[in-house]
Amino acid sequence: MSRPAPIALDQATAPYAAALLRVTLGIVFVAHALLKLLVLTLPATATFFVEHGFPGWTAYAVFAAELLGGVALVAGFHTRVIALALVPVLMGAFTVHWPNGWYFGAPHGGWEYIAVLVAALIVQAGLGDGRFALTTGLRSALAIPAPSRRWPTWLAVLILGVVMTADGSAHARRRASSLEPHDGSTLARRYFEEVWNQGKVDVLDELLSPAYVNHTPSAGQPRPGPDGLKPIVLAIRRAFPDLHYRIEDVIVSADAVVIRTTMTGTHEGDLFGLPPTHRKIRVTQIQIERVRNGRIVEHWRVTDELSLMRQLGALP
Repeated sequence: MSRPAPIALDQATAPYAAALLRVTLGIVFVAHALLKLLVLTLPATATFFVEHGFPGWTAYAVFAAELLGGVALVAGFHTRVIALALVPVLMGAFTVHWPNGWYFGAPHGGWEYIAVLVAALIVQAGLGDGRFALTTGLRSALAIPAPSRRWPTWLAVLILGVVMTADGSAHARRRASSLEPHDGSTLARRYFEEVWNQGKVDVLDELLSPAYVNHTPSAGQPRPGPDGLKPIVLAIRRAFPDLHYRIEDVIVSADAVVIRTTMTGTHEGDLFGLPPTHRKIRVTQIQIERVRNGRIVEHWRVTDELSLMRQLGALP
């Protein structure tokens, strides 16, 4: 009986390819951890996890796993174990993004990006450390023999982690689905009456998701979440002290609210660089608010900008 031909693997370049994959994965995980820490903030990330049915403390555990795991991968410290240990972390994200479809550029992000990272981690675990790895260097310096390959054990650990993640995610979804949803119409009315008409910007912490994205901001690109919208509300209310939004129509769908509003006010303060004109304005707007788990997660706005500029005297 003839033996199968050996699989060809370029021994000269394979260690460098494994090192490149290892460092790239490490940088990706460190970047994700720093995003949670410096941009979204950890408390806001914990709130986001709770909104998807996960315990808040898991956000901190995921942050630690991403940061420490990413650093370990870059350094090449126990690469096989670290790579497999990070798979359940990504599987949790995978289950959240699964309903959004394949393409990650879809609303709320699809699952193909996460699936690629999971596959890359498994490939990394199969390849090992590669070149320039801390663990390999320490073994060489201390004359410690390389450990035997225990793929069955590692595979069992991986399967157990994935099963536990899937079970936890299923429990989280059952918990999230059991929560009483907020009325989209009521949410929209509170948004305009309490926040814009009354200036109660702290109410945004209750109405907006920590991951809230303003797709049509009045100026610049605000940070995600309520803290990105608060200064915009305050700036516009300073420009129009008697600002008032009147809701004309509200259309509610399964995950969005469309509101037609009439904005009125007197231009008494600086409006993003435009000095006060002391003119009264009356402008129609269409607002689209995407809602998830009782909070606004995305915002789009269409304003009759031409009419607004003419009423302010900025255009003839």
